[in-house]
Amino acid sequence: MTPSSLIASLGENSRRYEHELRELQLELSSANEQELRLQHSISSAFQQIANCHLTGGAQLTSEVLGLLEQRSLTEKELRDQLAVAEASVGRHLQAAKQIAEEIEAIVQGLDRQLEADPQYQQQAAALAEAVALCDGATASYKELREECRSKLEAFQRDQLYLYLKECGFGTERYSRGALLHELDRWIARLCNFAQNSAAEQTLLAMQEANEGARWQHEANRGVQEANLAQRYQALLAGTDTSVLQARLEKRNRAVELGKAQANAIHEQLDRYANRRDEHFTQAFELLSRQLAQMSLPALEQLAGQTTTSQDDELVQKVREGRVELEELQRRVSLLDLKYKEAELDYQRAKQLERDLLSGDKISVGSTYSEGMNLEALLLGFMKGTLSLSQVENEVNSHRQATTVVSGSWSISSTTSWSSSSTGVSGKSSSSGSFSATRSSSGGEFSTSDSR
Repeated sequence: MTPSSLIASLGENSRRYEHELRELQLELSSANEQELRLQHSISSAFQQIANCHLTGGAQLTSEVLGLLEQRSLTEKELRDQLAVAEASVGRHLQAAKQIAEEIEAIVQGLDRQLEADPQYQQQAAALAEAVALCDGATASYKELREECRSKLEAFQRDQLYLYLKECGFGTERYSRGALLHELDRWIARLCNFAQNSAAEQTLLAMQEANEGARWQHEANRGVQEANLAQRYQALLAGTDTSVLQARLEKRNRAVELGKAQANAIHEQLDRYANRRDEHFTQAFELLSRQLAQMSLPALEQLAGQTTTSQDDELVQKVREGRVELEELQRRVSLLDLKYKEAELDYQRAKQLERDLLSGDKISVGSTYSEGMNLEALLLGFMKGTLSLSQVENEVNSHRQATTVVSGSWSISSTTSWSSSSTGVSGKSSSSGSFSATRSSSGGEFSTSDSR
């Protein structure tokens, strides 16, 4: 699987959940409008019944119908704008995919060319050797570093030893008189100064050598990486990748702009799905105020005062309308729950897409083994059986590097390259530990004289 196909699959997953969300958004908005029209129908039936005079009358009916028509018109305009924005995003995405595939084809061609290049292969082997040396020596480097650190700490805990060091005892800068000199010699015997000073210097020398060797190995690896990258970049410079990259970035900017426009329209359409648009709010307020003026029993009483059957039919129409309204309201509640669940699913799909596309998780110079079941990974994450980190780790485990480059075309390998190295093999001997007669093991200080 190539990076572009992996990216396309992630995008298709997000769009599938977005499509479900938008379908529910439209269905919920339509159901809300249907609820208003049904309430308006009930209100109109009220007004036709003899002796039933509702506030506003025909004027209110006309106003509600106007609001409903304006709502439908405004929502349609938004959806038309959304269709244009999404079509634009789709075109730019398709063009970006084609450009990415062109870049991948160039990279794959370079890989084949480098496989037949003895100089490059020689440099690659030198880099592999340097990396193996760094990896192999990491454990001993860390062990020796920790041993030196822990043993050197012992020399900082004895005040007598530190006092003599501060005075320069045993060095050319020591200049005290005979009396103090004799006293310092007595203190030196108490803390085994001569032996411990030599041990400390040994540890410091080992520490310096260990760090120096580590730096040398890392520097050597850096040189090998630079040589390899320089050869690759020289070949890359003879291709159209820089031009294609500029075109790809331009398309990506256009995609982001189109998505921002589409998202702004989606936010407005969400108001229609959630009954927060101004037309719905006004119409609902007018109808609610009017319908609250008359109960069904009062309506039946008024109808019974007439001699015609027309009012009785209108009362029945109101009764049936209210039953239908209650059923519709239950349907709206269920749709609202589904809409919220679809919104969470869409956000989850976008979270996965954004995370895998961030950083260097998916790179141009890599391919992904056929054994990776991307569909199962996406499904597992969406159902909550796989975490984001689990999906990341699984994708990374199937990533295969085709070459090693630097700069804008750097790629990652499934091989872990450690940055640690060492040049001092093995462990330090007991001569590097702090000497003491009361010590059960190296590094523990004693004030007794060992002589």
